[in-house]
Amino acid sequence: MRRGVLRLAGGIVLAGVLLAALLSPVVLGGGFVAGKVAASAAQISPASLAGQTPLVTTVTDRNGTLIATIFDQYRLPLPAEQVPDTLKAAIVSVEDRHFYTEHGIDPAAVVRALLNDVGGGPTEGGSTITQQLVKNYLIDVVDRNDPAAQQADRADTITRKLREARSAVELDRTTAKPDILASYLNVVEFTGRVYGAAAAAQAYFGVPVPNLNLQQAALLAGMVNNPTLFDPYGHPDAALKRRDQVLDAMVATGSIDESTGAAAKKTPLGVLPDGPDVPSSTCAGAAPDAGFLCQYALSYLAASGLSADRIATGGYTIRTTLDPVVSAAAKDAVVANVPTAQDGVANTFAVITPGSDRHEVLAMVANRNLGTDARAGETSGNIVADVSDPFGAGSVFKIFTAAAALSSGDARLDTLLPNPASSCFALSGGRCHTVHNDGHYPDPITLADGSPPRRTPLSWGWRRRSGCLPCWTWRNGWGCGRRSRPMTRAALLPRRRTIRNGTSRSRSTSGTSRRSRWATAR
Repeated sequence: MRRGVLRLAGGIVLAGVLLAALLSPVVLGGGFVAGKVAASAAQISPASLAGQTPLVTTVTDRNGTLIATIFDQYRLPLPAEQVPDTLKAAIVSVEDRHFYTEHGIDPAAVVRALLNDVGGGPTEGGSTITQQLVKNYLIDVVDRNDPAAQQADRADTITRKLREARSAVELDRTTAKPDILASYLNVVEFTGRVYGAAAAAQAYFGVPVPNLNLQQAALLAGMVNNPTLFDPYGHPDAALKRRDQVLDAMVATGSIDESTGAAAKKTPLGVLPDGPDVPSSTCAGAAPDAGFLCQYALSYLAASGLSADRIATGGYTIRTTLDPVVSAAAKDAVVANVPTAQDGVANTFAVITPGSDRHEVLAMVANRNLGTDARAGETSGNIVADVSDPFGAGSVFKIFTAAAALSSGDARLDTLLPNPASSCFALSGGRCHTVHNDGHYPDPITLADGSPPRRTPLSWGWRRRSGCLPCWTWRNGWGCGRRSRPMTRAALLPRRRTIRNGTSRSRSTSGTSRRSRWATAR
């Protein structure tokens, strides 16, 4: 018994010293724990909360219409002024009733938790909303790509709790309560890759967060304690019970009266019927005529130095040059020739506007769609942009040949040109490349009659007569040269993050004067 008393007394002394350390940075001095705590506090500040939280990047066509969403965490920004009063009351009532009066931590709860740790008692939470913000921010933002660090962020150790509590005290000292609450509601995790109350409102109820009603706000507030256990789709009974507990807590704190709470408890969960409505996080979620160009734009930005992770978390708007009218027509054309599910055949088509210094891609389509379901005619590779054609340009070059011939004045549409059944062209090293006509056509033949496809030797006939340079000049001038490959022009418009009263705001810049980065083919 004496040993137990001494252990308890020692625990009380230790808890008192540690609590004093939390409230006074001087007491911590320069020790190891102090260093860990100070480093954590530096990571979590109003500026970092506003500037580092992963957001959804959107890809649009040339008119600004959404093509696809790219993200690692489905999170929509929620400024403090847009948090509805019902959601504020619900989360404070059930998670931290002393939120507006405490200073980041509940001292009694901290001492109680530390004593349990020292004395070997049961693990106890006692975390305030501010402490939960710190913990969630470290796990889901700072250390989201570091499993070992995330494990340390969840560890039930005195060091971790001290770090969390000290950061909470510092955050409370420097940040207004409404902004702490908004940051918490932006960071907190729900289910199905859904993060933050704004995304949850859209995913579970299909409404903007300011339009949440009382029972919807209560359900979301109840889920944050254990998103898996209180998942309204996986565990609807537990979710309903938890929602009603939140409503009871709101009655107990005076946020709502008993009759209002009782009426809300009679309503069903009211979530969307087919599971959380979470958009696709890749270009595969784009419309059938936009997926390949979307993927091409991301590949181009990656080659320009913008990492895939930065794109998936930066909250950018990537405006491509896709023309929806041209793209839809091109898609209809390729599918009309080769059905989407045609086995073993891929029909691709790109529409490019030639230019002197850039060549805008208006469409990039195929009979197949971008995706992972091969039985539905989908492909995960960009078969439009990434194909290496071992057969060369073929009849594609006839347009350049005809243009060069007509512009030079050396031939007219009715000019007769040689059209042999086959022709041999000398290559380096004494080799010979033989081109065969694929049908029986007149020899000679007019430029007009020989220009349609499948009469390849005709173009070689004029080239042998006038040289290849004019054809190459026309090809390069139209942006089809090897050194002038066509690219989509993707305007990368970041969501500009600014701090106003300690709250992260996001807005997309627009117009050429505010473009932060251009990814342009030259």
